[in-house]
Amino acid sequence: MLFLLPQIQDFTATKLINSIAHNGEIEIIDSEYSERFFTTTGGQRIPTSYLDDLRKEVYEAAIRFGFPNKKKSYLDFEYELAKIFFDSSFLWSDNDCNPTGEALRNNFWAYLTILLLPDIATWRWGFPKDNIPTKAWSGRMRGGGIRNTFQRIFRRVVSFDRGKNFPNSERLELIKQLNEDELDKYIKEQISCFDQNENWSDLLNLSLSCKNNILGLKINGSKIPPIEIFSHSSSNSLNAKTLVIFFEKNCDVELLQVNLGKENSSLSQSTYFCLEENSSVNHGVVSYGENRSNLLNSLNVIQLKNSEYNLGSLHFKFNYARFEISIKQSEGNAKTNIKGMQLTKKDEQISTYTKIDFNGPNGFLDQINKSLADDESHAIFEGSIRVPKIAQKTDASQLSRNLLLSNLAQIDTKPQLEIIADDVKCKHGATISQLNEDELFYMRSRGITLPEASKLQLSSYFQEIISFIPVSKDRWDLLDKLLNEK
Repeated sequence: MLFLLPQIQDFTATKLINSIAHNGEIEIIDSEYSERFFTTTGGQRIPTSYLDDLRKEVYEAAIRFGFPNKKKSYLDFEYELAKIFFDSSFLWSDNDCNPTGEALRNNFWAYLTILLLPDIATWRWGFPKDNIPTKAWSGRMRGGGIRNTFQRIFRRVVSFDRGKNFPNSERLELIKQLNEDELDKYIKEQISCFDQNENWSDLLNLSLSCKNNILGLKINGSKIPPIEIFSHSSSNSLNAKTLVIFFEKNCDVELLQVNLGKENSSLSQSTYFCLEENSSVNHGVVSYGENRSNLLNSLNVIQLKNSEYNLGSLHFKFNYARFEISIKQSEGNAKTNIKGMQLTKKDEQISTYTKIDFNGPNGFLDQINKSLADDESHAIFEGSIRVPKIAQKTDASQLSRNLLLSNLAQIDTKPQLEIIADDVKCKHGATISQLNEDELFYMRSRGITLPEASKLQLSSYFQEIISFIPVSKDRWDLLDKLLNEK
């Protein structure tokens, strides 16, 4: 049954927020406040007992975490709230795991925060300094989705819920957020595994980032639906973002990471992955810019024994972009597959730098990088494979294939092998060419126009990389997008 949920108007919310801030204490805890209202759409008004039960559950959870005086782990408390919201049936549709339209109303969450749970909200965030309600503090009390104390947790449930095909005990357990201590510890460990002098962009990014721009996740399970994570910049600004994901043992997941550059913006994106034993990750990175946008994109991956990491990447339409990949098979006996591509036109410059380190025996690598340059643009690839003495039985292959569409375009490619071990199979190679004139002539002799013949060749060139990127066909048609760009 669809229940109509109580709401308060924006002006009422403002009045109540100012009252709480100026008094420095909570005066109103009332589930039947006189100025509340309900929508006139079909449905039954929610019984007051349901709201009272919700308050009781949240209150008891807060008590366990030190309310009203002490403040313990907020992240653990918020996880308890997430489970409470998950179990609140009136927030969810009867037929699926989607929230009801009522649960998506900002004015409902303003009611919940200001009238039903104001003591919990102010315990979580405190009262404003000098009893002056700042924009940030008011945002945590008011409904709006981004800052609201409880609405943002509900939105997190919507994002992290793994669907009705999973038992209730597992639906919120498969993806959990790292707490601050775990996040700090992991980033320090990750950076220490690589040469800090070679990871200057990561250190810069962390220095520019604040806690609000760092997302840390722990993923567990083998039947997790595909995940998409978006990072985007704001126009005319520098944006620093950091993503940390810990893939636990036996994890099997597909993850698409999308970086969107807005006009005249700079986006600095740092990503840290750790794959525990027997985990498997199919990772796609799609970076797409707008006019005069720039990108610094770094990826740091640690693979433990018997893990498999597959990366498909695509970078295009940036004024300047640099993609740095550092992968370390820390114990050997791991597999890595990399297929990446960058496309440049006009006066753009896009570069890819990879460093693959083997630190144990029986490692495997298959790497292909493609560059396509048009007009007066510049594409760069530099790849390094390091095989020390401890990494016997390594099987590594690196290939750089490049396509020039203009006499004024430039492509630099530099595959490298540094091999100390003597019992290995390692190879590398590089090619730079243009569209095949014989193939174009053949297609044109069969009635295919030159533009269409060129598209057919490019389609074949793109397909090897595109097919390796985990994408949703309904949301992304990368091949058509690329062909329309050229």
